Amino acid sequence: MESNVAAQLSCDTGGIAYRSLRRNDLLLDVAPTQDINLVHRPEQLDQAGNKAVRYRNHGIMMTRFMQGKKLNEVEAMDAELAAELLEVLGTSVCIFDNRVAARFKKLDSDIFAEQLRCVIHEEDHDKWESEKNKDFFRYNFLVVHLSFIESFKDENGEKKYDERDVKNFIDQEILNGREIPDNFILVVTTGRGRTNWWEKLRNLSRAGVKPDETPPPAYTSFVTFRPVESLTAAIENALTISDDIELKYRLVKVLFGS
Repeated sequence: MESNVAAQLSCDTGGIAYRSLRRNDLLLDVAPTQDINLVHRPEQLDQAGNKAVRYRNHGIMMTRFMQGKKLNEVEAMDAELAAELLEVLGTSVCIFDNRVAARFKKLDSDIFAEQLRCVIHEEDHDKWESEKNKDFFRYNFLVVHLSFIESFKDENGEKKYDERDVKNFIDQEILNGREIPDNFILVVTTGRGRTNWWEKLRNLSRAGVKPDETPPPAYTSFVTFRPVESLTAAIENALTISDDIELKYRLVKVLFGS
């Protein structure tokens, strides 16, 4: 890749690595270098017993990014493909969704968290507080199911947020008076047909704006939604071929809407 890009990518027979060159937006404890131990087998372990990320010859990494060549045969990669692969591998994701978490039950979640920057949680309040204390802005995508938002309780044990209070949830649980980083997106997952919360959030930016004026982006500049079925379908398609790179690729593409 050219010297003026923001990252470098390298691969060999047993792994792939990338290094950020300009990552001033990273938190102090987020490493700018990532090594991924690859294995071409159904198990998430290499021959030495180390945790590894699975790939398949007919998976997306080999067919699209390596253009059908073996890892150690790739001397150079098209700049657009390299940038896309870096985006897939480097995008950090944290998900709180029971249906998504259920698909990961048979997988080693530590591998996805440590090597693919993909953290998957059930809708668990203790885990939410743990991630909150570490700072959600360490991720590029925070994915939260609407039912989890509605499960929060106040000090009296009463329901704290509902479909009409997503703004308050964002203000109190995520923002805490801070500005949103340019590389952070909150994705709310829902079942089919539940869009009232989104309409209300979108209309907030129109308060006090005249009909001929363009409203400010406000919350809709960093909040979006996806049907949970789009995430589970992406995961299930990759699980059928036992390819972890394919899973991360499909998940990131759904989140980016591409």
